[in-house]
Amino acid sequence: MRIALVSVGLAAAVLLSACASNPQATDEVQDVQFFARNTDSMMHHEPKRSRNLQSDNPMQINQVGETWGLRKDREKVYEAVDTLEGVKVRRVIFNKDVVRVRVTVDEDIKSNDERMVTTQNIKTAIQRALPRYNIRVKIVD
Repeated sequence: MRIALVSVGLAAAVLLSACASNPQATDEVQDVQFFARNTDSMMHHEPKRSRNLQSDNPMQINQVGETWGLRKDREKVYEAVDTLEGVKVRRVIFNKDVVRVRVTVDEDIKSNDERMVTTQNIKTAIQRALPRYNIRVKIVD
């Protein structure tokens, strides 16, 4: 009986000492307190005092400008396709370095060879405007 009490007491002492000296737990508490202060200051529109969280990232919501949503690149795709007669852009999707463009063509394409030539002409026009992207073109009916 005495051995059981001593072993339980030692286990409790080890557990308490391990929890008391956990530096990560204090860091987490500080992070929570920091988040609470910043959330509170954002609600009252007060300037942030404790840390400077600004960066030079142009994609931040407070620095939208012309870069948000790749607006200029999308406009270049539309302008490049507008140079081709009878072709209209239906959708432009950017995914990392790939641009997927869906287009409609006014003329009736009957063979696969005509479809491939038309697709290649559209792809070349877009590639001239945006050489840094891999272009994927799909003709939809």
